[in-house]
Amino acid sequence: MRVHIAALRKALGDGQDGQHFIVNIPGRGYSFAASVSRLPVELELPPEATAVVPNNLPLLLTEVFGRERWIAVVASDLMLRRFITLVGPGGIGKTTVALAAATTLSSSYRDGVCFLDLAPIADPTLVPNTLASILGSPVSSGDTTSALVAMLRQKAMLLILDNCEHVVEVAAKLAEEICKGAPLVNVLATSREPLRARGEHVRRIPPLEAPASSDLTAEQALAFPAVQLFVDHAAAFGSFVLSDDDAPVVSEICRRLDGIALAIELAAGRVDKFGVHGIAARLDDRFRLLTGGYRTAPAHHQTLDATFDWSFELLAEAPRTLLRRLSVLAGEFDMDAAVAIAEDSLIPAPAIAEHLAALVSASLVTASLVGEEAAYRLLESTRAYARKQLVDSGEFYRVAERHATYFRDMLLPAEVGADTHSASAWHRIYSRQIENLRIALDWASSENGNRQLAIDLTITGIPIWLRLSLNEECRQRVEAAVDLLDPPEYQSSRQAMQLFAALGNSLSYRFDSRSNKAWARVLEIARALGDSDYKMRAIRGLWTNALGDGDIPLADKLAIEFTGIARTSPDPADVPLGERLTGMVFYYRGDFRAARALLERAMAAQEKLETGRHLLRYRLNQHTVTGTVLAKVLWFVGCPDRAWDMAESALTRAKETQHALTIMDALAYSSCHLALLLDKLDTADDYIKELVDQAVCDPEGPWDLFGRCWRGVLLSRKADYLGAAQLLSDALQKMPPGNFLLPYNYFLGELAFALGQSGEDLRSKATIAQAIESSASREERWCMAELVRLRGEIFAIAGDTTAAETEFQRAMALSQEQRADSWALRAATSLARLLMRHARRAEALEVLQRAMSRFSEGLGTQDYQAANQLVQELR
Repeated sequence: MRVHIAALRKALGDGQDGQHFIVNIPGRGYSFAASVSRLPVELELPPEATAVVPNNLPLLLTEVFGRERWIAVVASDLMLRRFITLVGPGGIGKTTVALAAATTLSSSYRDGVCFLDLAPIADPTLVPNTLASILGSPVSSGDTTSALVAMLRQKAMLLILDNCEHVVEVAAKLAEEICKGAPLVNVLATSREPLRARGEHVRRIPPLEAPASSDLTAEQALAFPAVQLFVDHAAAFGSFVLSDDDAPVVSEICRRLDGIALAIELAAGRVDKFGVHGIAARLDDRFRLLTGGYRTAPAHHQTLDATFDWSFELLAEAPRTLLRRLSVLAGEFDMDAAVAIAEDSLIPAPAIAEHLAALVSASLVTASLVGEEAAYRLLESTRAYARKQLVDSGEFYRVAERHATYFRDMLLPAEVGADTHSASAWHRIYSRQIENLRIALDWASSENGNRQLAIDLTITGIPIWLRLSLNEECRQRVEAAVDLLDPPEYQSSRQAMQLFAALGNSLSYRFDSRSNKAWARVLEIARALGDSDYKMRAIRGLWTNALGDGDIPLADKLAIEFTGIARTSPDPADVPLGERLTGMVFYYRGDFRAARALLERAMAAQEKLETGRHLLRYRLNQHTVTGTVLAKVLWFVGCPDRAWDMAESALTRAKETQHALTIMDALAYSSCHLALLLDKLDTADDYIKELVDQAVCDPEGPWDLFGRCWRGVLLSRKADYLGAAQLLSDALQKMPPGNFLLPYNYFLGELAFALGQSGEDLRSKATIAQAIESSASREERWCMAELVRLRGEIFAIAGDTTAAETEFQRAMALSQEQRADSWALRAATSLARLLMRHARRAEALEVLQRAMSRFSEGLGTQDYQAANQLVQELR
């Protein structure tokens, strides 16, 4: 109020020349205080007073949410077309849109608006007479439709026929005849299916938009109309206010109720009894939960069950049976799935398309185009209702078995498909069936299910889970299937081999001893069966675990064994993979020259042979993994520009695979590390955030730990040593000590340096000693020169100049031995600073110039520029 009064005073010039227009009088408030002059005004009135336009539109007693666009669309349609039908499932909000659009247009019709709710009319023959009565002119003629049309012929009005679905034939005929015989009458109908009358223009009313994600604040969730409706309705029954804690739950409720306005209103009406968490927990039994609509609402809108009963009872027997059977399908399905699951003597295959079209028309099944083919879907509430009808019919067991059998066969080509389809094509075919796979497995594994079908389905599903990086789900399902194996199958069958291979893959990077046991069982069975493919899978799995345990000799032995088998393999991509395994052993040993030669050879071969199949055989896209390791090797040997290009290229390829695990591997092992080594701190920050975001899909994996460690290194680069030490210390406590795949000793060195900078001298020295000792005992030499340099920095911080110089000299010698020019440049820079502080400038200059002379690229990197600046100071 004060703001607006101030604006008025300013506009009037209040206070200028002592003139005041608005004053604040105690006990009365603001008052207009200027003198008032009355001027004569002639009021021009029209010759005849305008009559009030008659209508019987029900008033909208509540706010309309999220329908502004559709109200405007319908209003616009009615200005251009004579006959509009709003179509959608029960409770979607068709009547609300019709009433709101009619209200905005009511003054445009000379003879007003007439609203007729057809829901209470059980006898279709009474529809014309009922309309005539509402219009105030009951028809006594035998041909009531003709008489009604004659009565309307001179009228200019809007006629709303609401809830036409149960009298659809009469409503269609009536609307068509009115449009033909009464040229100034517009018809707006609502129905769960089109009337299919001449001149009809159909508008399908979509659900209210609901959040696709549950990770929202209250403010973000309230941007969605479905949430707005829920909150408004819940507040009407109490004092509900949406909080940030409740926002994800309310978002989930609205999403699971498919944005159906009636269902959301019914759910919101129970908040005072169950709370939002209680409602979310009870949605699986939604037809008992969602009751208690307004007593004044039509009977078919007072409970969700009644809404579906109304639609279901209008169906003929064959479409009704089809809808029941389709309820076993989750998500989108095609005609092939519908036929495979529902076809029998009652519904022969050729008739299914016709009956499915009828269900689409009745708004009980939605249809859309996926590529060039039609895809169908039951909304979740429709599916829950139809599933209940299926169970009650006694058909559930038979239909569930057909569903499980169909998806076992349909998903069988998924592994081969990864080799023949693009990532997007593979996802379009297979990933959208994950929920059907789960449903089929739940039934097949149940007490009344089918043991062999459960085992078959699990094996069929392994490529799906691994391709979607659902490692924990894969582990749980595979362990359940292993428990179903008979003792002879458990020992030596091909299915046991496939299951144990999946178990080994799903436990990789988990620091779980069961992974080694699983791979050992795979290798044993593969040797017995003479299966070279699974021998290589098992050896690769054991190789990964050997590196994780820091057992370089075993990893070397396994890499050689793998390469030997690969040379006889019909798959030309196996030999480059063997070279990559051997190259990584050389990398961890610090033999960068040998590692580079093997990795570059493997990369060249993989670029010619790149396929997606190895992503499923060996858990990651092998071309990308080769690039991530080669990128780091290139940096070590003094090629930082090429290293960065390789890391960026590997990450791009990883993202093209649409495989979360491959993306996380590229980020964790290459992109984050290289960005920090090259002092690209903003880029490193982005990559670390991306890694942590991706880690949500594999919460049991190491990726969040990786993210926290790289975040700690980033804080150290920004001189936040206390924060870095705390973050690194917490993360390292959760890692197996000495693990190579999580570079434990490297991160331990970074922790030691942060502790030294934070003043924790004793702890810093003990930590760096532990890192160096562990690396030496395990032959982990790739970062040894850097660990020794860091110990020199820690001694320098503590003021022990002699010890620091010794360590810097040792770090340079190690770097030169490995031809690790980038580590050597860092060690030389550290030594030169120390020498300069002690007036040994000539020695410092010689050390730096020798290290810098090895670089022909990367002259703009932070390391090279720091060395160059020091050279200028020394000169």
